[in-house]
Formats: sequence, C-alpha cells, structure tokens
Amino acid sequence: MIIAAVLAATTAVAAPVIASDGEHQMKGERGERAHYMKGERGERGKHQMKGKRGHDRAQMQQRFDREFSQEEIQTLAEARLIMKGNDNLQIGAVEPTAEGYTISIVTKAEGALVETREVARNGMPMERYTKALEHKAKREARKAEKSGQ
Repeated sequence: MIIAAVLAATTAVAAPVIASDGEHQMKGERGERAHYMKGERGERGKHQMKGKRGHDRAQMQQRFDREFSQEEIQTLAEARLIMKGNDNLQIGAVEPTAEGYTISIVTKAEGALVETREVARNGMPMERYTKALEHKAKREARKAEKSGQ
C-alpha cells in the first residue's frame, strides 16, 4: 500500500517532465504549463523579430524589392500553372508594362485566350502589390508622425 502511494506520487510529479515534447517543460504554481519556445538553433529564449507569418522582415523586403526578367516571369507563371494541375492550359505571351508584366493564359489545343493577369516586376499579383505599397506608405506616414511629435 505504501509502495503504491509512493509510486503514484512519483509518477504524478515526473510525468510532465518525462512526457515533455521539448516545447513544454515545467508546471507553474497554478498548474498551468510554462511555455518555452526554441530559437533558431534550439536555444531557449533567443528569438528574432519575425513578420506576420514567421518570415524575417529583411528577407521579406528583399523579396518585395526583387525584380524578375521577362523570361523569369514566364518560368514562374508556367510553374504556377503546373502546380494548379490543369494540363489544358499554357502561358501565351508575357508582355512588359510600365509597372510589371501582363501574362496571357491560353488553351493548349486552340490557343484561345482564357485569362490575362497583371503582375508586378517581383512576380506578385498587381492588386496585391498595390495594396502592399499603400500599406507601406501609411505605415511610414504614421512613423513620421510619431517621430515628429
């Protein structure tokens, strides 16, 4: 009986530590688990500032500022079509515009136009790119306003 009680008490205390998944380590005073997140190399408590989806902001800015050539946009558009899985479509013409490129999607059999898409020079859909620029301008205006006060 005493052995069973000692065994039960030991198991209850050691179980959270033994069953740890590496993210949750200890129980706090109120019984909730303390969360310790791992950094880039597994060190606890060492985090970099990340963007909304976990991307490094500098890396996101580099992708945003990048400019692809007409041939690279053609390749990227073809890759997107392959990923969509519709074997009846292909990329027609990729034409440069003032802001980016116009991509024509046509049928393989007849070459009939299915859709045209506008993309920025970085390959981002033009509508999304324009919204991102507007958001960036608003954010910079708020920053300037705060620093001017």
